[in-house]
Amino acid sequence: EIEEILPVIVECCAQHDIPATFFELTTMMSLGHFVRQEVDYAVYEVGLGGRLDSTNIVNPLVSVITSISLDHTQILGETIEEIAREKGGIIKPGVPVVVGPNVPHAALEPMARSKGSTYVKAVDLPDELKKGETDYEDFNVENSAIALEALRQVLPSQAISTAKLWSLPPCRFQRFVLSSMGTVEELLDPGDITTDDVELVLDVAHNDDAFSKLFSKVRKAYPIQSHNVTTIMGLSSSKDVRSCVRHAIASSRNVYFVKAASERAMETKELVDATKEVGMEGKAEIVGEGSVAETIERAKNAARTGQLQGKSDREVVIICGSFFIMKEARNALQIPQAVDPEDLNERYKDKDVASQCK
Repeated sequence: EIEEILPVIVECCAQHDIPATFFELTTMMSLGHFVRQEVDYAVYEVGLGGRLDSTNIVNPLVSVITSISLDHTQILGETIEEIAREKGGIIKPGVPVVVGPNVPHAALEPMARSKGSTYVKAVDLPDELKKGETDYEDFNVENSAIALEALRQVLPSQAISTAKLWSLPPCRFQRFVLSSMGTVEELLDPGDITTDDVELVLDVAHNDDAFSKLFSKVRKAYPIQSHNVTTIMGLSSSKDVRSCVRHAIASSRNVYFVKAASERAMETKELVDATKEVGMEGKAEIVGEGSVAETIERAKNAARTGQLQGKSDREVVIICGSFFIMKEARNALQIPQAVDPEDLNERYKDKDVASQCK
């Protein structure tokens, strides 16, 4: 199907002198695919921002803005309000927009009003979806509330099965057990963990807001008074490193900094230096050397040794910081994952792929 759709798009780019990127080409291919499959509904996730994103050519049944925090500031703007204006670019005339609880309403609501769009705040969530969480302290709870409201806008007369809304994608506070035998298995029921087990948590938190939510949940699930929390983290160079480091160190006894195998990854020395800049030096044991795989093995061995020695504190290892870290971490832990042999989006990022295909 790609062989049939792609040449048409590439030819169009050549005729109109359009320097299409990899993301733009795949967006167009997906549109062709959905048309061929005659889907009833398709959900498009914006790549970056919104106003200038290639997905913004779609005229939707509903627009959704989940949450807004300081991220990609070098492109989207230095303040929440500036970023909100970029995100708000997906609001279409007369099309309802559903927004999450963590957005600057003062910036977005006037944009919706100026386009005659109904501005819907996602605040209602059935108790069965809260999973014991309150006040949207968990991204999954927040996203479930937003998804529910979006469906109500699109399918106002249909009954919606709220139980099917709860979704926990891979590496979103995904919990695993490292047994005394060294095997790693996903932890589906916290009651299954034994006193000899070490718990591992994988989370793609990669900005200040996500780190804040992640470590708020860590402190709740693993109180530092009774748990020895070790964090392994790496960040992309464009992130707010100081805020992220502050959250991790405040909730951990040991912090290992790593660099992912990506040209955008931050050097571990910069991460170590950030601990000094935010006044967190000495708050936790800091290690800043070793590959992702080597560091995970070191942390695993230390945690397993501590657990087997019968220490009163439970051992927990948190791995976070970027999608690149997650891929390497899952490989190191031998956790099955479906991945492409090569990250084409990273390889061709910001390049005119269309002319190369031609």
